[in-house]
Amino acid sequence: MTTQRLPVTVLSGFLGAGMNSPVIPQTFAQWRHCIEVECRIPLEPVFIQQRLAQLRDLTCQDTRRFSGLYGQAHLDRVTSWFEQAEGVLEDSVHPSINQP
Repeated sequence: MTTQRLPVTVLSGFLGAGMNSPVIPQTFAQWRHCIEVECRIPLEPVFIQQRLAQLRDLTCQDTRRFSGLYGQAHLDRVTSWFEQAEGVLEDSVHPSINQP
């Protein structure tokens, strides 16, 4: 399996002119809209796992570039949004027995 390599701007949720979302998402909902609607990338388990691996790899050139462009705080936010998306998918596939 090959890893789909995305530009740093897609990882951050950055959108250029003509897009409808904020330039840099500030919430999970904005980020998810950017990824799924604006960029038309489905948040599927393999995609999320690949992005998390890349974002967590501080030796990765794209991760260092991302951090340099958007700051460590935004890198941490985006990483947490991928983790949150992973949890949402897991909950939809394996709902907790404690949920009504």
